[in-house]
Amino acid sequence: MNLAFFFANLLQVHARIEDRLKELERASAAVSTAGQSAAALETIHAVLDFFSSVGSRHQDDEELTLFSRLRSLPAFTQILSALEVQHRMNDDEYAKLSTCVRRFSPSNEGELRGLACRFAEMQRGHMIAEERALFPLAARTLSCEVIAEMEREMRERPSR
Repeated sequence: MNLAFFFANLLQVHARIEDRLKELERASAAVSTAGQSAAALETIHAVLDFFSSVGSRHQDDEELTLFSRLRSLPAFTQILSALEVQHRMNDDEYAKLSTCVRRFSPSNEGELRGLACRFAEMQRGHMIAEERALFPLAARTLSCEVIAEMEREMRERPSR
């Protein structure tokens, strides 16, 4: 079992998330541009759909598969606590952004841009913490058998 392959899969999802965050930022900036609002809102809806499906499954993969294997290890207590709080905060920001998009009107363009920016920044900060702190430590700590078990579990998790 190649440990690097398992974590590379998580990093691939992070790269897809980053692509979607860039789309969100471009679309939220264009939402007030004459003639581009409808297309921009369509893009924002697509990004929100991505986060409710692929993003949500990725969060499940982290919390239910990876975090659960690390929770009993003292070296992970603080970082898991912080990352789980970040997941809840990101969920809250997603809900605020979704609500703003559902009730969109030209009068809340600024609110939409601000929420989109904050959501993107929070997602990026969270991914950086995982990529620079959690994933390398977990890769050094977990056995090949546990990594193989996690990979099977993630493959078998139903899609949303």
